[in-house]
Amino acid sequence: MGLFCLATFFGGMTHAVEANVPLLKHFIDDINSNLPSYLNLGSARDLFIRLWFLTFIFIGATEYYFMHIFLHPAAQALNLGGMIRFIQGVFLVFCLSAIFTYDYAVVLIFHLFSHFVVIAFSLYLVFQRGLQIYLWLVGLCLFNLAAGGLWALMGLHWISSLGLHPNDWYHLSLMAFVLCLHALLTRGRLVSRLPSLGG
Repeated sequence: MGLFCLATFFGGMTHAVEANVPLLKHFIDDINSNLPSYLNLGSARDLFIRLWFLTFIFIGATEYYFMHIFLHPAAQALNLGGMIRFIQGVFLVFCLSAIFTYDYAVVLIFHLFSHFVVIAFSLYLVFQRGLQIYLWLVGLCLFNLAAGGLWALMGLHWISSLGLHPNDWYHLSLMAFVLCLHALLTRGRLVSRLPSLGG
């Protein structure tokens, strides 16, 4: 949840910079005029790119951790260490991609990948190991993917966002997702059933 909060915080700052470039440019120019050249803050565009990069990294870390908390304990019990190395490699590729581009499509691809991996692994645990509780996780993943689809439709103006920014709707849905996920991890049996995998 901390990673999610950091991703949201830096994402919000990035959007604030984007929305207030003229004001920020004047503010940065005032600061730069009183600093030595080697401490120059750059431009509003430079600040935007730095914040966007941080946003990408924290989004990617959130997605990676989402996979890790479910895959790592189960993969260890089932001797599937290669799966963990695979998602670590994909996370590394995502971080490298964030260095070379700030196209949000990179985030969307990693988001889809992380959720489909968790859905597939959960279905494996349901049908091969009888852990029916993981159907709740499948439902949560599908809910989050649907929320992302709704965000895209609002962003394309195919459906109304009712006066709110599409990001606001997505963040509201993410809050519901995180709260339900937290309840499943702490009060559900997602964690308590994992030791039985080794039996």
